[in-house]
Order: sequence, then structure tokens, then C-alpha cells
Amino acid sequence: MFKTKSQVVYDYLRESLMGGGIKLGEKITTRIAAEKLDASEIPVGEADKMLESQDFVEVTPSVGDPGAKDRSVSLAVPRQQL
Repeated sequence: MFKTKSQVVYDYLRESLMGGGIKLGEKITTRIAAEKLDASEIPVGEADKMLESQDFVEVTPSVGDPGAKDRSVSLAVPRQQL
């Protein structure tokens, strides 16, 4: 099955959250995530939106760079599983 780059990034980040690879409260910049995943910031941002809509992460403005965004992990498991 074909997956978009955004879906690949989403799957990776979700699995990292669920598996503990990304810790609760850890902040990860979009730029760093994009570099690590060899992707542009656009699919990372789209994945962020999907994760945020499912309460996996909270996207907050980056300190010092008004145009940048950080991803702050606010929940490591879906609310349905709590």
C-alpha cells in the first residue's frame, strides 16, 4: 500500500510515542524531526497536526523564533487507552 511522506512520518512518530522512544514532555523541533527522518518540514508539520488532533502532542511556538514550532509531547497513549 502506498503511503504519503506525511503518513510515514506520522507512523514513525506515533510508534516512537507509543514505544517510549519519545518521552512524555520531551520537546522536538520540527526541523530536527525533519532532518532525522530525511523529510522536509511540511510532512512533519502535517503529521504534527494529525498527532495533535488525537491528543498525542501539543504544538507550541518555539522560543526565540516566532515562525518556528516545537512539538511538546503531552500524552504518550491515546485517551481511549487510559
